[in-house]
Amino acid sequence: MNSLIKIKIFPLLIGFFSVLILLFFNGIFTIAGIPASILVKFLRNPPALSAFFTANRQKFHDQLQKIGIEDDVKDFYRNDISDEIELDRYVHQLFFNLTGYVGYNYDLSGGKILTLKQSAQKRLSQEIQAKSLQGKTSNHS
Repeated sequence: MNSLIKIKIFPLLIGFFSVLILLFFNGIFTIAGIPASILVKFLRNPPALSAFFTANRQKFHDQLQKIGIEDDVKDFYRNDISDEIELDRYVHQLFFNLTGYVGYNYDLSGGKILTLKQSAQKRLSQEIQAKSLQGKTSNHS
């Protein structure tokens, strides 16, 4: 009886772990809203890890931008959030939830919700437009 149970459970376990691995590598599986495949990119970057574990929020944010994590997370959510300013806020909210870092363009409302500063609306729109133009130019090169 015991060996019969083992024979039936083993293929189920293999199937379960295969699905988890597939979800992990396809970016479907997320941890605190960050796709696991992008999280691995962070874990492979010693300066980003150091900034995270020393609670240097500004350095941590700078490292995430430097290695492209912020853009990767935005790309992951772009199909669900088409407004680039809201997408930026959402991604910064994810990072705030994980680290407590409040981006330059944001204020903290109610102790836990990021809101775009009134003065940042135009600046952020210009940054987004410049990135968009830069992406179009590099795609045509």
